[in-house]
Amino acid sequence: MNPEDPEYRRKEADLVAARITICLEREDFKFSPVMLRAIHKELFQDVLPYKWVGEYRVVNLSKNEYVLNEATMNYGNWETIPEYLTYDFEQEKETRYNIPFMEGDIRKLSKFVSGIWQTHSFREGNTKTISTFLIKYLRTMGIPADNSPFQKHAIWFRDALVRSNYANIQKGIYPDFSYLEMFFENVLLDAGHDLDTLDLRCRELSDG
Repeated sequence: MNPEDPEYRRKEADLVAARITICLEREDFKFSPVMLRAIHKELFQDVLPYKWVGEYRVVNLSKNEYVLNEATMNYGNWETIPEYLTYDFEQEKETRYNIPFMEGDIRKLSKFVSGIWQTHSFREGNTKTISTFLIKYLRTMGIPADNSPFQKHAIWFRDALVRSNYANIQKGIYPDFSYLEMFFENVLLDAGHDLDTLDLRCRELSDG
C-alpha cells in the first residue's frame, strides 16, 4: 500500500495510538534519554523505516510551519543530540515540583518539554514519543495523566511547541511559551482554557 494513501496513514495512526495505550498501561519508567529511544522504538517499529526506529537522526531537519505562515522552523544540530538531551535531563533532575502543581511548576515543565522537543531527536514521531514519555513521567509524581488531551489537541500541542521555540529577532519575535503553558494548565490545573477558539498563528509573520 502507498504510504501517502490516506487509508494507509489512518491505519498507521491507529496502530501507533494502540501502542501508546499499551505503553501507558505498563509502570516501567526511567528518567533518561534511553527511555525516549525505547518509547520511540515501541511506537514506530514497522511503521517508520528500520534505520529511523529508536535511533537518533543523522541529518539536520527543518520544516515550514503553517503556524509561522510557512516560515522555517529549524531543529537542533543532529551531531549534538546526545549533548542537548543530557543537558536538558540533568537540568530537569534538579527541578523540584509542588504536588499538586502550581503556576510556577507549569513554567518549569513547559521549558523542559519544549527543550527536548526542539532537539527533535528522531526523523519522525517526536511529538508522540515525548507526549508518551511525559505522561509516564507525570505518573511517577502521582499525577494521573492520560493521553486524552494530547490526542484531542495534537495539532494545537505541536503548534504550541513550535511557538515556544521560534524566534526572529529582526521582526521582534521571541519564543512564546504562553500557549504551551495554557495546554499544561488545562492538563494539570484544570484551568479550562478553550483551546479550540485560540489562534496560535504568529501575527508578525502574516502577509496581511
